[in-house]
Amino acid sequence: MSSSNRERFERLEKATDIPLALLALIIVPALILEDRATNPLVRDAAHIANWVVWLAFCAEYVGKLLLAPDRAQFVRSAWFDLLIVVLSPPFLVPDSLQGMRALRLLRFVRAAGVAAIGLREARRDSGTAAFTT
Repeated sequence: MSSSNRERFERLEKATDIPLALLALIIVPALILEDRATNPLVRDAAHIANWVVWLAFCAEYVGKLLLAPDRAQFVRSAWFDLLIVVLSPPFLVPDSLQGMRALRLLRFVRAAGVAAIGLREARRDSGTAAFTT
């Protein structure tokens, strides 16, 4: 794979870490509100937020897959990300079973993982900036 593809992959990776970490922070309150809110507007807003976060994770995975220097290696190294995208869409579990969504645990784990990556990147970026001034 050319170095320009590798550079685009790395730019996408760096560009998505912090925004996805911030979106991941939204998922916990969105899931709680989607399940527990008594106001239909709040419940609908939480459902939309849930979809936005899931679609953002999907877009990130597909973008990285398309730009990966070695797609097979990327799929092997990002298998958990693929598992989360495939097993945790908002439409997977019918409303009648919303209280028993064991698969939501996967989304929480993914959210924590993405948040950790984003925080690590932010800390690294701020540390680098402090040394260059």
